[in-house]
Amino acid sequence: MISADLPYRAVDAKAVEAAASAAMAAFSAAADDRHRLYCADFDHYCDFELLADRLHGHASWVIEGAKHPAPVEVIKDLQSLQSPLRLDWKLRLKHYPQLETYRAKLDELREQLLTCFAAP
Repeated sequence: MISADLPYRAVDAKAVEAAASAAMAAFSAAADDRHRLYCADFDHYCDFELLADRLHGHASWVIEGAKHPAPVEVIKDLQSLQSPLRLDWKLRLKHYPQLETYRAKLDELREQLLTCFAAP
């Protein structure tokens, strides 16, 4: 639940919360694809999960209404994830349609987080 006195613009925080919820729904729907990737390529599975954990970790700051101690570092991290999400993982997940949907939702979450953390 988003706090009324949060350090982020409320509209941005609500968009982050909605994007994080959509990503979690896609995560749940991708259970079969996650299992197939886990069995086929454990290293890539772990890399993808770590990337998702970073995004959800950043989202938790916004959703909880807590001011992040290093917002510039968060912005740099979010920018560094653009290429992996849009290029590398898009190609790797072409045989995993449910994970591709999850990847797209994570990219949407990344965009919402960038908007939120970059806002004055």
